[in-house]
Order: sequence, then structure tokens, then C-alpha cells
Amino acid sequence: MANTICCLNPYCEHPNNLPKQELCKYCGNKLVTLRNRYQPIRLISDEGGFGRTYLAEDLDKLNTECIIKQLAPQVQGTEALKKATELFAQEARQLQELGENPQIPQLLAYFEEEGYLYLIQQYIRGKTLDKLITQKVWNEQKVKNFLTNILPVLKLIHGKNIIHRDIKPTNIIQREEDGQYILIDFGASKELRKTIATKATQIGTFGYAPFEQLTEGNAYPSSDLYSLGVICFYLLTGEDPNNLYINQGYQWVKNWDLYLKQPISHNFKNILNLLLQKDHKNRLSSAQEVVDILSKSSLYQKKSFSKNIPKTERIIPSSTLEKTVLVAPAGRKNKNYPEQANKNVNSTKISKIKKKKSIFDLFHDYDAYIYVTIAILIIVPMIISGYKDHSLNNLNTSLEQSKIPQERIEINTQRIRINPRETAFYVSRGLAYYDLKDWENAFSDFSKAIELDPSNDPAYNNIGNVYSRLDNSQKAIENYDTSIKLNGNNPTAYSNRGSSYITLKEYKKALADANKAIELDPNIASAYNVRGDVYVEFKQYDKAITEYNKAIELEKKDNDPLWDESTTYNSRAILYNILEKYEQAIVDVEEALKLDINNENSYDIGADAYKGLKQYSKAIFYYDTSIRLNPKNSYSYFGRGLTYIEMKEYKKAIADYNKVIELKPNDASAYNNRGVAYERFGDSQKAQADFAKAEQLK
Repeated sequence: MANTICCLNPYCEHPNNLPKQELCKYCGNKLVTLRNRYQPIRLISDEGGFGRTYLAEDLDKLNTECIIKQLAPQVQGTEALKKATELFAQEARQLQELGENPQIPQLLAYFEEEGYLYLIQQYIRGKTLDKLITQKVWNEQKVKNFLTNILPVLKLIHGKNIIHRDIKPTNIIQREEDGQYILIDFGASKELRKTIATKATQIGTFGYAPFEQLTEGNAYPSSDLYSLGVICFYLLTGEDPNNLYINQGYQWVKNWDLYLKQPISHNFKNILNLLLQKDHKNRLSSAQEVVDILSKSSLYQKKSFSKNIPKTERIIPSSTLEKTVLVAPAGRKNKNYPEQANKNVNSTKISKIKKKKSIFDLFHDYDAYIYVTIAILIIVPMIISGYKDHSLNNLNTSLEQSKIPQERIEINTQRIRINPRETAFYVSRGLAYYDLKDWENAFSDFSKAIELDPSNDPAYNNIGNVYSRLDNSQKAIENYDTSIKLNGNNPTAYSNRGSSYITLKEYKKALADANKAIELDPNIASAYNVRGDVYVEFKQYDKAITEYNKAIELEKKDNDPLWDESTTYNSRAILYNILEKYEQAIVDVEEALKLDINNENSYDIGADAYKGLKQYSKAIFYYDTSIRLNPKNSYSYFGRGLTYIEMKEYKKAIADYNKVIELKPNDASAYNNRGVAYERFGDSQKAQADFAKAEQLK
């Protein structure tokens, strides 16, 4: 009998209790044994808003250990919950179908109790692969034995049209009793995140998931095989694929064998090459194909597998170019201060007002603002007038439970049809459009709110933010001015205006606004970030670091929950690049990417840092990623062009500067650097023409 019993309240922070207690000592909930049979004894993992996994005992089977999976998403009552329930049931059905295999956990039960869904499955006693490699790497034969043991499991699940999607060391256990490898976690949680979370578009784990899963959400049998190939790499080298992905993206797979601690056979290296292809079309397509190659080396020699496998070769950096020849883009503080990153650093998101301010300041706290506004302006009049139509109430409830912009747009559109003169509905819908970067519709809704209520200061602030995103700082400031005139105690309007002043190089005004915002609210992280940016312009770098540190400290304490912490990491990384502290810049970029993997500015800043370290292949990868995220980002092409010149790849450099000039026809520095590339390439006529054009534009 276990010496603890676990509380099943998914929000309880200290669920472990003594077995004879009836109520949880921390949250006060009743301690239950599911179906009077499955008694939770220890929390294994918390899925952060989706549910929890517990170790349990089956009291009907002599206290045999089992696993309880609990579904408790924080979206009850929405369409997302319905989808989550379907996916959870799908996992149960998959286990039911696959569970007879000795290398897959068996499904024991699936039911609902006290409003939560539960999945009970067999507990596997053993160690996960990441625990087995803590002391030393594996040799080739041991890895081959692992593959031979686990591949039949993949063949089985793929044969039933099931793709695991999250094969990684923590999801493979070596069973204690017989040494067999067991595949666990059949993936509802990953699909749940995609369905429920606001921005979760990736499926899988960074480092182990293939390109098509992270970028497109697609998965094939060969996707699982790629992940299996990465596991083999991990077992052979001990290198963490997640770290390699953060630093290089998928570039590392081209030279994966450089990380080997000991030599492996040519045949096995070729097998791993065929598993570790970035393009799924070039990989081995089935588990059986891998089994055949492993068991029949002659078959491998005959097939030859001519699938356009790239050659593995190192890029040898060239010597540094003369600094007097290459110039940074005009208006930039130096070549390591990305134009696009700077814009992002100086663009504040929707308002950051604290809870204690007036209700009209709570305009980006959707639940609080909408709840209070509805209570004052709609619900009370409905009661007084005896209005019986509850459709608006139902819409309000749905809105409170939705964090998905498209859903908020649809709900607010219906609310506007019912009450077309309620400004709060237009503001709420405008915020949803803003989150989708639909600036035109966001602007339209905020403008309508002002038309209905000319004293609506949050709407003016939001219009200012739209103008800021459209790079019209002067118009942004005009709207922030109006917001401040209507409500002089709004710290966010001051902070936002300060950001816009920086883009206009009015640094003293920016500093004054940041100081005022902090005076009104000492915990507003965005204002410290603005002050840091100003001090960078003043070349007071120590002060800037202090301000950035303060902004990050406040965000970690959640004192400014609406401020994007990644922005400050990017700002500090830019400063480290200016100071040529490139390693520290990369650390900050990695932190920013953990918070927002799709932030193009983070990749630009990281690329500049790697360029400073002369790690050109990494710099190219980061610029490539930024361009993929925003094909119109001229700074990425500019930086990549510089890097190609350093690498003596002049044709590629010329192509990049052609793109910069297409996007910014009057960029003198782009003509200058293209001229350098032409000159180095041996085309002096075109070089002189570009140098002349650059002088003309200066």
C-alpha cells in the first residue's frame, strides 16, 4: 500500500497527501479513488492547462501500479473542448487497438468522473532512453539492437494509419524485466495543444521533430522515422538535438557524423543519412524498409538509394572584409542593429494597464473589460426592462472562454448584430483582428468605437498601436496624445508614445514618456525597455543594461503580464552585439526564441551575432529563417548579403542586394555593398555603376 494519496484537482499545487486523509490539506478537495479502484499516489507530470498524469494503484489487482491520464483543459464549454474530448477519446481508441502488443502500454479503462475524462493504462517499470545514456554513449551494435527492437512497433502503428508524431528519448522506455523497448504517449496531448492553445501550430518536440511537422503540421510514416534517426544520433553522440536545433535549425543534419565520438560502419552511416533527410520525400518511407536494410546488407548495396543525398562538407570561413569598404544601411546605429528588430523593440503591444486602474483602462484584459462593461451597460438594463432574450448572455459566456482570435471575431460580430452601438464589442473585435495582424479591420473597429464614443481613450491608444505597426510613428503619436488627454493616468499610452518617439529619434521625449509611465506604474516592464533603448542611443550602455534587466525581472514576476518578454531579450541582445559581446547576445536570442519561436527579429539579431563570431553557416541559417518568416524583411537580405561576401559567394551576395534594392530602391548602402560584390566577382563596370549610384543617394 502506498504511503501517499494524490489529489485529483488539476489546479492543486501540492497534491500529495497522507493516505488516511479525506480532504486535500492544500486545496480542501475530497481525495477520491476513481471508480473505487484506481487510487492516485503520485503526480508524474502536469500538462499545463490540459490535464495531469498520475502514478496509481489498481486496488482490484493487488495494488498493481498503473497510469492515470486526466483531461482537464481550461476551455470547458467551447468548441475547442469538444475537439479536445474527441482527441482524448481517439488516444484511448488507439491504445485499445494497439494495446495487445507487448511493446505498447495496454489500455485498462476510459471513463468520465466528476466532470473530467480519465484514461487508465498499464504502467511500464523501467528507464527512458535519456536516463540510459547519462553515463556514456552507445556503440553501433547497441544502437542497431535498439532499432531492430523498436522498428516492428512503428511498422504496426503505421500499418494502422497512426503516426506517433512525438518520438523522443523520454517516450521510449526500456522495460526492467526483459529489456524490451516500449513506445509510450500516443499523442493526444500534442494534438490537444494544437487545438486548444492560442498559437501552438507546431506538433512534436524541437530537435526531434522533422521539418514538415514544425513548419506545416504535416506528418507521415517517414516523419516518425526521422525522429528515430535523431534518437540514434543522440545515442551515438550524446549531443542534445534540441541545442543543435536552436543554434543551427536543420543545418546540423547535413554534418551529423562530425559529432560521432567513435567511427561507425559505412553501411550504418548510410542508413542514418537516409533517415536524417530534411525533405521527407528523400527519406526511407517505411519501417519495414529500414528493417530490410539492417537485416540484409546486400539489399542495401543493390538498391543504392539514389535519393539526392547532399554531400557532407564543412564551410571554411574566409578572411574578414575591410570595414572601410562595407557600410551598414543608412540610419542604423551599426551593422549589428537590425532595422526590423529595432522596430519590434520599439513597438509596444496592446495596453499594459494594471488591475487597479479604471475599467476603461483594462482594454486588453478581455475577460475583465468585457465582463465589467457588460455588467454595467447591458445586463442591468436587461433586468430592469425585463428583457428575456438570453442570446447575448450566451455570447458573452462564450467570449469569456475563448482565447482564439477567430472565435472572438465571430462572437463579437454576433454581439454587434444584437447591440450595434456598444463600443466595447468593437474594441474587443478590433483586438482580435490586431492579434491576427489584420491592421485594416482592427483600425476600422477601433475607429467605430471612437465614432460611437469620442472619449474612448483605449480605442485611441489601440489606433496608435496600429499606426506603429504600419511604421507611421507620427500618426501613432497623434493618437497616443489624444488617449493621454482623455486619461492622463494611463501609463501604457506614455510607454507606447515613448516607443514611437524613439523611431523619430526624439530621444529626450521618449525618455520623458518612459519616466512618466514608471511614475504612474513602477511595474510596467515596457517602459523600462523604452528607457533602455534611449540609453543605447545615448551610448550609456551600462544604464541600458540595467533597464533591460529590470524589464525582464518584472516580466518573470508577471508584474506586467501583457508585455512580451522576448522584446526585451531582443533589445539586450542588440546591445550585446553593439558591444561585440556576441556570445551573450546569442544567449538572449535563445531566450527570446523560447518565448516566440516565430519572431523574425530574434533570428536577425542572432544572425548578426554569429556573423560577428565568424560562424557564417549559422548566420546564414538564421537569416534564412527570418526571410522565411517575412520574405519582405530587407534587413535579413542585407545581412545575409554581407555574410555571403565574407564567404566569397559573390553571386549569392549580389542576388541578396538585388532583393534589398527591390524592397528599398533608395538604399545607398545596398548599392555600395552590391558594388563591392561585383568588384570582388570581377565585374568592375557594374561595380563602378553601383558605387556611383550609392554616392548619388547619400
